[in-house]
Amino acid sequence: MKDVYFNGELAYPTPLNDGFLLDNRGIGPDAAFLEITYEQFSHMEKTPSADELFKRIIDKDPLLIMYQCGERKQYKEIESELNELIMSGKFTSCKKLK
Repeated sequence: MKDVYFNGELAYPTPLNDGFLLDNRGIGPDAAFLEITYEQFSHMEKTPSADELFKRIIDKDPLLIMYQCGERKQYKEIESELNELIMSGKFTSCKKLK
C-alpha cells in the first residue's frame, strides 16, 4: 500500500515542540487510531473495507488539538518554522480544526 508513504518513507508524524506533531499523511480532525501500524498496513495486499477498519479502531478521538497552518510549500524549513510558531504560542495565522 503506497498511500501510507511520504517522500519514500512511512508517513509517521514528525515530532515538534511541546508534544505537537506535524502530519505527513493528510489526516483530519475526525482521525482515529487503529490497532495496526503504518508498516503493517503497507504490507497488506488489499485495502481493508470500511467495516474492517472500523473494527480495528482503538481510539476514536486521539487528537487533543489540531491546527492547519497553511501549505508545506509556503515554508522554507517547515519543522523549525512550526517549532518557532509553537514556542510563540501565537497561532493566529493558523486555522483551529479541533
